[in-house]
Amino acid sequence: MIKKKFNELVKKLTPKKENIRPLITSAVITLFFFGAYYVLGNRFGEFMTIATMLLLAVMLAIIVLMAEFLVLKSLFVVAAELSLLIFLAESYCNVPNRLALNNEAMKNLLLIGLLYITFLFCRSLYEALRDYYEKIEDQPKEKQKGKVGGIALFLIFTGLFIYQIYLAVSPIVLNLCVYK
Repeated sequence: MIKKKFNELVKKLTPKKENIRPLITSAVITLFFFGAYYVLGNRFGEFMTIATMLLLAVMLAIIVLMAEFLVLKSLFVVAAELSLLIFLAESYCNVPNRLALNNEAMKNLLLIGLLYITFLFCRSLYEALRDYYEKIEDQPKEKQKGKVGGIALFLIFTGLFIYQIYLAVSPIVLNLCVYK
């Protein structure tokens, strides 16, 4: 009876083949932390704070880079149109004999062109964001723990990068001769 109970207990405690790798990984991490605590002593808390901050900084840097690449990808979709519109407006400014009617026509052309470029940019950005979100949705539920926070940070950095692009492009457009 005791031998039977002992064999049942051994069977229950013996890890299954698919659980061996996570068990060994967990044991190694635990031993690393105990070893670090033994070596560092009272400074272990400071070490963990610094390690956590570094990990957070690396994660934020990855999110920032992903957001910037996504915005740049969308910007490259409309770059030819934007460059052509600015080139056309600067060429127009070099013409010596312009009338007020010509200036109004150029303003309207710039407005319609910039609205069209903004629409294309937003559509391209939306499609890229949708693809990114679908990749997150396709992951198993265990890997989606920080989904809302990660997407929020991603959108914040995307918005900040778009604002930086606006700050870089707006002086070019606003300094065209038709606005003076």
